[in-house]
Amino acid sequence: TVYLPWFQEIGATPIFLATYAYWSKYRDMGGLGSVPEFTSLTMAGYQEYVDMLSENLPETQKPRIAPVGLAFLSVYEENYSFWKRLFHVDQVHAGPLGTYLQGLVVYHTIYGVMPHNKVAVRGDMSSLWLTVRRFQPVEHHSDPFPTQEEAAYLYQIALRVCVYKQVPRSFVKYTQGEASDYVPQDDLFKIDDLF
Repeated sequence: TVYLPWFQEIGATPIFLATYAYWSKYRDMGGLGSVPEFTSLTMAGYQEYVDMLSENLPETQKPRIAPVGLAFLSVYEENYSFWKRLFHVDQVHAGPLGTYLQGLVVYHTIYGVMPHNKVAVRGDMSSLWLTVRRFQPVEHHSDPFPTQEEAAYLYQIALRVCVYKQVPRSFVKYTQGEASDYVPQDDLFKIDDLF
C-alpha cells in the first residue's frame, strides 16, 4: 500500500539487498537454524517481495535481488575461518571484508556487470574507504581492510554468484509460505564490554 504506488509513480526499479546470515553469541539466534537455513529463509522472504511487486509493476521496473547472502554463504562453505572475518567484532555487522563483498554484489545488481578488476582489486585496498563519512564507531577496535589477495578472492566469489549464478550447495530453496517466526530476545546490555 505504500511502496508499490511510490514505485509506480516514480518509475524506479526496486533492488532488494538479500542480507547475509550471521551467527553471534551476542544475539538470540533461536529459531533461525543454521547459517545455511538462515540464508535460505532470508532469501525466500526477499523473493516474496519480488514476486508481489513483479505482479504489479511493468517489465521495465522488474524488481531485482542483490544476492549478498549467497555470496557470504559461498565463503562460509569454502573457508569458514575467512567467513568469520567478514564481520565486525559484534559478529553481526559486516566489517571491511564483508562490506567489500557486499559492495561488489550490489554493484553487479545495479549495473549488470562487475566493476573493472583493476579498479576493484588494487594494491592499496584501503583507498576504497578514503571518502567514507564514518565506517566504524570511533570507540570500537578497527577491523583491517582487505589485502589485495583477499579482495581478489572476494571478487571471484561475487563473480561466481552474480555472473555465473553459482548457488552454494547448502542453500535450500524454500517454497512460498515456509517462514520462520523468529523474534530475537536480545539482552541489549550483553555486549557493552565487547568493544
